[in-house]
Amino acid sequence: MPRPRRSNLSRQSRNARRIRNIANERTEEEQEIAREERRVSMARLRASQSQEQGEAARETARLAMRNR
Repeated sequence: MPRPRRSNLSRQSRNARRIRNIANERTEEEQEIAREERRVSMARLRASQSQEQGEAARETARLAMRNR
């Protein structure tokens, strides 16, 4: 009878390893530029949302974090 398959909890997926390697290859300046672009993008998104949409998004995020 074959052994049961081992859990994959502590192992990293190929994609997670690839993303980590890409991030490690970036210089400090490139990381700062990427952070600034993300910050501006999120600010633009929040500005375009109505207050109800923003509240709904926060509630969804809160529930997602609670269910982790």
